[in-house]
Amino acid sequence: MIQKMNRKKGFTLIELMVVVVIIGILAAVAIPAISEFQRKAKSSEASSNLGAIKRSETVYFKGSGTNEATGLAQEPRFLAAAANPATIPAGTKGTFDPTVANWSQLLSVDGQVFYQYQATQAGTGNAATSSVIARGDLDGDSVNGVYQMNGSVAAGEVSWTGLIITNALE
Repeated sequence: MIQKMNRKKGFTLIELMVVVVIIGILAAVAIPAISEFQRKAKSSEASSNLGAIKRSETVYFKGSGTNEATGLAQEPRFLAAAANPATIPAGTKGTFDPTVANWSQLLSVDGQVFYQYQATQAGTGNAATSSVIARGDLDGDSVNGVYQMNGSVAAGEVSWTGLIITNALE
C-alpha cells in the first residue's frame, strides 16, 4: 500500500536564503554597470553639442568677411560666447539660456544640459583661433569632466583638433 506523506507546501528557509544571496550578487554586479552606462550616455551630450558648435563656428567664420552694419569687407573671425549655464551643473541638469549673447547663432538646445558650454576666440583672418569647451560634473563630486576642440585657420581654411577629453566620466 502506498502512503502519501503529509508534507507542507512551500519553500524552506535555506532555499529562500539562497535566492536572496543570488539576487544580492546580481545587484552588486548590475548596479555599477548601469551607473557607468548612464554616465556614458550623459557624456555623449558634450561631444554631440561641441560638434554642433564647431560646425556653427566654421559657418560663422566663413560668412563673417563682411561687416553686417556697414557692408564693408572685414577680416573674418570666430564668434565668442560666455559660459552657459553660468555655473557648471553638478550631478543634475542646468538650464541653458539661448538668449545669452551669441548662443542663438552657435547652439540650439532644449533648455536643460548636463554640461556648461563656452566658446572663445582670438585674432582674425589667418590668425583667428577658437576654442569650444564643455565642462560638467556628472556624479556631483566636484571633479569636472572637460571636453574641448580647438579651431585655427590656415590659408583661409578652418581646421579643428579632435576632441580633447579630460576626466571623461566625471
